[in-house]
Amino acid sequence: MPFPSPARKSIWQLLGSAVLLGSLAAPTAQAGPTQIRFSGVAGAPYLGFVPAVAQGTSVQYQVQFEDRFSDGDFSDWRDPIGPVTGWAEIGADRYVLDGDNWRFLASSFTGERTVSFAFTGSGPLTSDGDAFEGFFVSYSNFTGWHADELLGYRRNFPGGGAGFGYLLLSGTTTVTSVPAPGTLLLVAVAGAALSWRSCRRPNRLPTPAV
Repeated sequence: MPFPSPARKSIWQLLGSAVLLGSLAAPTAQAGPTQIRFSGVAGAPYLGFVPAVAQGTSVQYQVQFEDRFSDGDFSDWRDPIGPVTGWAEIGADRYVLDGDNWRFLASSFTGERTVSFAFTGSGPLTSDGDAFEGFFVSYSNFTGWHADELLGYRRNFPGGGAGFGYLLLSGTTTVTSVPAPGTLLLVAVAGAALSWRSCRRPNRLPTPAV
């Protein structure tokens, strides 16, 4: 099978380089699909009643959502951040994270603005009958994303009404942006084009010295 002509090779080279450079040079949106992962342990009670989760209990969660805040525009802070998808493990109990609630916006005289909310979900009750309420996170235009390190539970009282209890969390929080599907496609096409060029390139043997 003949090798592509120099003109064809130039076209493939330009295509691969253009797509690859375009994918690398494309501006990365500050807001968009984002993933937060936490790994740590439950600490001391913070407010309200004491949930039936012992200090030192392993706590892990991972959640993906639509970041509407880190582009610096807080005008849409009330808008949904879904779809929210994720999971949590508190000791031996596993929970599904699929919503958000308790949204707050705070401003300071220094110009800092902070949005706080809870990722909510469902799962088993504690041994005291407390229902899982959510993990709290916040975004500040000064410091970025961070976990508020609070784990909330709800307790329904026999006579009506409900109370809330909170635990401090101690651990590591990792926040990453999730690449848009279009960006992944560009990278894949660029890789395929460059791989094709490499496979089709003839082997050039060195000219023996006379």
